[in-house]
Amino acid sequence: MIIEALEEMFQAKKEARDEKLEEDQFIDSLEIDDELKDELKRIDKMRIIRKYAKALKDLKRMTERYESMIAEKEEARRKEIHAEIIADSIRKRHEPQAQEAGYKLSWTWINKIVFILTKYERPMKSKEIVERLVACDHCLKHTNDPQKHLSFYLNKAVHYKRILTHKLNGIRGFYYVLPQWMDDGILSNTYQEQIFIYK
Repeated sequence: MIIEALEEMFQAKKEARDEKLEEDQFIDSLEIDDELKDELKRIDKMRIIRKYAKALKDLKRMTERYESMIAEKEEARRKEIHAEIIADSIRKRHEPQAQEAGYKLSWTWINKIVFILTKYERPMKSKEIVERLVACDHCLKHTNDPQKHLSFYLNKAVHYKRILTHKLNGIRGFYYVLPQWMDDGILSNTYQEQIFIYK
């Protein structure tokens, strides 16, 4: 719009020169005294054009300033949105999130241990139980030694008979099992087979 206006201005200057000749000829043809004719010819039409050009320049400067302000606001908003995205990403990383369906962060550690065994329906060593819990409980991700932290609750769960231990000959350590998997104190064949499948 500004460029078109400037082009019109320069075209007007050219046309003004042509019109000046025509105007002088027109003035000379008027039936008025010579003094008035001279006065009409002396009118500074270029002054009007210069004022018009100055107004266009002022308009251009104002437009550029406005466009600059808009660009700065858009850049500031872009940075704000970017900062919000980063903050949201950081917040989500630190928010409690349970990866296992049905897992509740509000449970006691004993209930969480029982949940893991129930969900996977097979005997597990303490290391595997800990690995499963670390994957779905944010609290353990900030613990220096999750294995040591959970061993206390594994022992309590055994003490309260919420879970039991099963020793397999030739294999170091215990397998933790649920009481309902036992038949007269012996791990049922179904769950014994699970040990060898996932051994």
